Amino acid sequence: MFGLLDGVERMYDATGMPDLVQRWWNGRWGRLARRDVRLTHQQRWTVEALDGGAEGKVKTWTFDSEDQAREHVNRLLAVGDGWREI
Repeated sequence: MFGLLDGVERMYDATGMPDLVQRWWNGRWGRLARRDVRLTHQQRWTVEALDGGAEGKVKTWTFDSEDQAREHVNRLLAVGDGWREI
């Protein structure tokens, strides 16, 4: 049964990890060509742009609303082609 305390307990989740809402990839392999964009949410909305896969560079933007974050994602995805949701 879910009660008032359940919501409080989730608010202070020990993992502290944001929820991955959506992720895109440009469809290319390799450190120099791969690009990823991730939309996450914890208390605020975060957009991450990764250049070069896991060991590459990461740029991060934080937004107060989902609409603002998704607008930024759309701007990032407008550059280049081949983007696909994963």
